[in-house]
Parts: sequence; structure tokens; C-alpha cells
Amino acid sequence: MWGSSGSTYSYTPYSPMYRVVPQPSHRFSRTEIRDLVIASLVLTLDLWLILTGQGLLYGGYGRQLLLSGSYLLILGDLAIAGLTAVLGFAAHEMAHKFAAQARGLWAEFRMSIQGLVFSVIFAFIGFLFAAPGATYIGGTGTREEAGVTSLAGPGVNLAMAAIFLLVYWPFRASIYSFIPATVAIFNIYLAGFNLLPFWVLDGAKVWRWNKGIWAASFGVTVLFFLFVYFGLGIPFA
Repeated sequence: MWGSSGSTYSYTPYSPMYRVVPQPSHRFSRTEIRDLVIASLVLTLDLWLILTGQGLLYGGYGRQLLLSGSYLLILGDLAIAGLTAVLGFAAHEMAHKFAAQARGLWAEFRMSIQGLVFSVIFAFIGFLFAAPGATYIGGTGTREEAGVTSLAGPGVNLAMAAIFLLVYWPFRASIYSFIPATVAIFNIYLAGFNLLPFWVLDGAKVWRWNKGIWAASFGVTVLFFLFVYFGLGIPFA
């Protein structure tokens, strides 16, 4: 996600935790790596809680796993949740970062303590609130650069969804089909949510830049949803 303030672009869905100062483009800092790892681990926990039914809405299946001592199953579910977090959330944020850096803009990911806490609370309830942080972008940018950079995140999510739907197809009758299906569904969810054209979401910046491109990208996301839900019969919940 990214937003703007004057000629310097930066975004956080909560009160800013960091003062963003444009710097020469570079790849990764220690702070960014730390924040990205922590956010990905917390999101892995969130996804594990939801996938295993730990949430209050699903009867606490995760608690039964812990009490039963099914540690291999727990580790397997954690591995799937981690894979999904990296190939969904982390890939989304890095797409923003690399798209900005390719245009000579400073870009780094920063976690949000509030976002991390709320994500775990919502996961315990049974809902996914995937906003553990955001990619900050600094430098002088145009509306087109803001739109293109914002579109990069959902674009990568749609690409991931397509790849894992292709992986899912030959394994659709297998007990392992839920692995690529989970990764694909999470990426479709992230793309659709972030392309909503309001608030500080990516879709708002794409809408301001080019409404036709926004409509096309959101339309593709809807088609993905319809294909998965009605064509393949894979539920999103």
C-alpha cells in the first residue's frame, strides 16, 4: 500500500511510527528485514489460527490439536500458513518496494504494532485482518508513478493466484490440493481488498491515476473469485 502527502509519498493505516525521509535508493536495511520478518511471522500465526479453526467462530479445532498432541499436524499447518504469508503478504509488499525503487524512489517496509495486535485479535475471533504494516515510499513522484507502484502489489497477488491455481488443477482430487488452493485464495483476497477504490488502499491511488486500468484490474480479480468459487467449487471461508 502507499499514499501521498504533497510531493512525498508515504502511507501507514495508523499513526505514523516513523518519519519518512527520502534517501538514495537501496535494497534492504536491517530495520526493514526485521520488520518484514516479524510481520510475516505474526501473519503466519493469524493464518494458522484461521486455517485450523482456532477462532471463536469455528469451535476451537486448534485447541483440540494442541491438547491431542498432534505436533506433526500442527507443524504442517504452520508451514502452510507461513508459505501463504510469504507468497501473499510479503510478495505484495515487496512488489510495491521494487516498483518504487525501479523509478528511483526510496522504499522500505515498516511493521505497525497496532496492526499486528489487531490482526491477532481478529484471527482469534475468526476473521483475517491482514494489515501488519505497509511499504513506505519517499521521493518526488507523479500520479502515474503512484498508480503504477500501487498496482504492483495486487498485480503480484493475481499472478500468484494464477500460478497456484495451475498447481492446484492436477492435484484437485488429492488430499494435498488444499495447499495450492489456500495460497491462491489468500492472494485473491489480498488483491480484491487492496483494490477497493477508497480510504488509503491501493485501489484509491490506481483509481486517481487511471480509472480504466483500475476497472480492468478489479474486474480480473472478480473473475478469479467467480472462477474459484463457482467454477472449481472452492469456498473462501
